[in-house]
Amino acid sequence: MEPECPDGVPNDGFDSNACAYCDDGKGKTAADGWTKCTSLRFDADTKPDPDHYNCVTHQLVYRPSAVTNRDACTCYKESDKKNVATYMVKVSDLPPVTIPDDLDDDVIIDPSIIIANDINDDDDVDTEFADLPITYLTQEDFIGGTYRITTRGEFILTENIVVAFNEPSEDIQSDPDFSPNAYDLDDLYWYPRHDQDEKYEGLYTYHGKFTLGFFAAISIETDDVVINLNGFSLSMDYKFYFQQRFFSLIELGNQPFIGGQGPANWGADQVFASNVIVKDGILGLSSHHAIHGNHNNNILISNVRMTQFDVAGFGCNACVGIEITDCIIGPQNTNIPVLGRYTHARAFLPRIQALVDHYGTEYMTFADREPILVTDLADRLVTQMDMIYNHVINGVEYDDDEEEWAETKALFYNPTGWMDGGSSYGLVFSGDGAAVIGIGCRTSGTSDITVNNVEIYGIYTQPIEKPKFQSDGAIRLSFFDGLDWPAVTTGIEDPYTAKYIGDSYTDLVFTVNHFVDSWYYLNSLRITPAMTDFAETGDTSAFGDEYEGVCGSDIQLHSSKGAIGLRIDGTQNINLNNIYVHDIQNWGALGIDLCGEYHYPTVSHEDPQIQYGYTGNRAQGIIASYASGTMSDITVENIESYYGSAWGMVLYKGNEFGLSNINVKSVYAGTQLTATEAQALTLPNEMPLACSVELRDEAIVTSDVEFADIVGQDVIGHKLCNNPTNNYGDLLGSCDVESCHMYDGDTMQGSATGGTGGDRVETAPVAIDPPTDPLMYDSEADETQFTDITVPDGSIGIKSACNDLEDGIQYILPYGEYNEETAPLLPVMCNGGNTILDPSLNFNLVLNQHVMIWKMEYNIYYHMENTMKRQHHYYQ
Repeated sequence: MEPECPDGVPNDGFDSNACAYCDDGKGKTAADGWTKCTSLRFDADTKPDPDHYNCVTHQLVYRPSAVTNRDACTCYKESDKKNVATYMVKVSDLPPVTIPDDLDDDVIIDPSIIIANDINDDDDVDTEFADLPITYLTQEDFIGGTYRITTRGEFILTENIVVAFNEPSEDIQSDPDFSPNAYDLDDLYWYPRHDQDEKYEGLYTYHGKFTLGFFAAISIETDDVVINLNGFSLSMDYKFYFQQRFFSLIELGNQPFIGGQGPANWGADQVFASNVIVKDGILGLSSHHAIHGNHNNNILISNVRMTQFDVAGFGCNACVGIEITDCIIGPQNTNIPVLGRYTHARAFLPRIQALVDHYGTEYMTFADREPILVTDLADRLVTQMDMIYNHVINGVEYDDDEEEWAETKALFYNPTGWMDGGSSYGLVFSGDGAAVIGIGCRTSGTSDITVNNVEIYGIYTQPIEKPKFQSDGAIRLSFFDGLDWPAVTTGIEDPYTAKYIGDSYTDLVFTVNHFVDSWYYLNSLRITPAMTDFAETGDTSAFGDEYEGVCGSDIQLHSSKGAIGLRIDGTQNINLNNIYVHDIQNWGALGIDLCGEYHYPTVSHEDPQIQYGYTGNRAQGIIASYASGTMSDITVENIESYYGSAWGMVLYKGNEFGLSNINVKSVYAGTQLTATEAQALTLPNEMPLACSVELRDEAIVTSDVEFADIVGQDVIGHKLCNNPTNNYGDLLGSCDVESCHMYDGDTMQGSATGGTGGDRVETAPVAIDPPTDPLMYDSEADETQFTDITVPDGSIGIKSACNDLEDGIQYILPYGEYNEETAPLLPVMCNGGNTILDPSLNFNLVLNQHVMIWKMEYNIYYHMENTMKRQHHYYQ
């Protein structure tokens, strides 16, 4: 695949290597050139770009690939040639190389290379579960770290197991000077020890499977495995749960993410398990998932209770042949003591240790502050981490007027105990890659899923929205977390006059950015020089020029999707039977106004037809996109959102399902908003919509009884999905006439039996911005456009209303001759010829961004049509 290099010359802003062939990449279409490449063909003598900043900048830049199977991007820094080591390796000792089936014919492969595709698999072990060797597991097996299963067998619990890997002794913890987050130790508490590096590699080198600590209680790193819980439970000890914030009880592989994704560098030797059974017991407290997997085949989860998880009960990406039967999933943990930032602070500890060792006696300077020792900056963060630990774990109370405690609470304390991240799930099936990006983005790799006789309940979330910032690429900290500018500045509304005040975590991040050049250490850290100048010197000139926030995210820079019982993304042949989803609640606030009005988030590939407006405060029982299969005997009830929309079920675009016997009741949207408040909302906050089952455009469903068995009752919102102005989709089936209604005082048209009007359209536009020349007049193509006025050649005719215009967003000249200040083009919503003035369409945005289109040398003519249809204007 070639990039767009006209006449062999790269586009402006890209170096000559942008014209190289890409073996593993993506383009806008199959015919276009690559826009993202993880394996680029170079001449053997090509010198790589050693600049870490360029490597972590998401643009059309080339990145060298140093992997055997060309499926991951590896950037590296050049070493000092004096320190280069040379190793002699026998060809027979080299690992086999995986090559794609569609490898280009001009690639030359040395005959000494062993191709993995050619290895004879006839000697593989029997993949049946019969005659598996049995291992009995006790608490003693979970003292020193993750129980790594690398040989086939059945593993049977013999007691309730609570994991607290490498916990400090009681004597240490009882010491008055005990610091649970001390960094000046040989071995950090609750983390892998140095003498465990071979088994749990990565913590002190910042790359490897355990670079963020112990990521699972059990990791299944081979095929043909049975986890027999045997009626017992597996869970995290509360102290360990507090300190290890990234954790699944069972991981179906040797690492939590596929290569090239997630908050760390996991290494190249990824292994994902197949032929696995987990059965008969309870999976309890976990700081992320009960069970999690990627690229897994033939997995059976039977008779398992998954409860007290922070993020999701079960999640699997690019998985085939998954069966979940006779399981109960929920409730989600509602006693989460800390915010997401504590996760990053804990992961930072090994780096803090190295930072102080190398630069502890150096001074760091911030704007309008005295220089401070790097050691003091590190100690300040640890002090605040210890304060929140002692408050939650040991019940220590601090004076609310104490400055250090006030800063600690602002940074780490979760006052409600509900999940502050943007999304929570009971079950989630997604395509290839982490499910943290927009809905409908991962559309391949997952199929043949059966969910039978499963209850999902108690999914509770209260997302705290955090903007994502960008400047020629995303701004990210070392764990792909966000730089929270609103929290560490004053006056950020005007970045040219803002001041950096910092916090203990962000100060240390800027310190790392100032002193450290190790790629492994920095990982994903990307802070622009202008941001550095702003924090260190107070210079706002360049900072103000580049400051750009994107809303709709959380502290981990994930796309916020709200509370979801069952999410199905890009999954083919999924069959749901006898599913009960209930008590899905979202307390999340309205979307913030920091980014102004916007139609849809652009955090991570969101589709405006699916995620319109701010979506972190949604509550949804079951959602599906780009999926196919059947759903039968489904009951969904008690779905509530305080400030956003709520659905029992919503079938987005790309779906094809057969449906039968679906019952939805008690769905409540915007329960904390009065009718007056709801009607006054503007984007990104849409009017809270309630729906039992909504069918979106481009989704296909079938029913043997014409959907008569899809019934809703007690569905209440500030808007209903069968409102005629709801251009998202429509009600599927029926909703009880008496109990499905809007709140008192809401003026929207529409009811359970339908309506004939509507006073507010909220729909994801096909194109957010006007085309280059909206409604260009072409007399030859359409002589009836303007019948009583002559439009000179070279001029443009602009409609003054929606007569004869297609439905959707159009741009009209409502009065007078065109003038960018007094009579600019007006964005309107056209619906059946009616001209609807929608306050969610940002008038100023269109004027400011697109007025240059109309600064033409010739005149613009307009035509005020004399038809009754033109009078059909609606005002909010």
